[in-house]
Amino acid sequence: MATKDTNLPCGITATQLADWKEKYGEVFHITVTKGGKTYDGVFAKPNMEVFGKAIKFLSPDPNEPLPKKQVDEHGKDITPAPVPRDLMKAGMIYFLHCRLAIDKEIESDDELKAGICMKLVGKFRAAETEIKNL
Repeated sequence: MATKDTNLPCGITATQLADWKEKYGEVFHITVTKGGKTYDGVFAKPNMEVFGKAIKFLSPDPNEPLPKKQVDEHGKDITPAPVPRDLMKAGMIYFLHCRLAIDKEIESDDELKAGICMKLVGKFRAAETEIKNL
């Protein structure tokens, strides 16, 4: 039986961490603080299946008008980005599908969960891309 490494979060073992890194590629340790106490979670990098479930909540609502183009005094485009539909739902999809280990207090505390959800949404985004006619 593997022994717990006191330097690793959530009581996970070095063997678990190595197995998860092999399976998921990247594994992240997220901390969230409330009332002076810090709680830990360990999450896998989402795959395309998970990202596909979250993307509809990260995309702007197609029924909402896009922001009007704005430029500054130098002609630079300063148009605000369209507002995502529901960041919290996207974060919960990441939370539910990517969590590997969390402190038990996180499971029953929506504020702790919300903090982690927002961090996950900020971490996992599609890469910036460009497309050109040839």
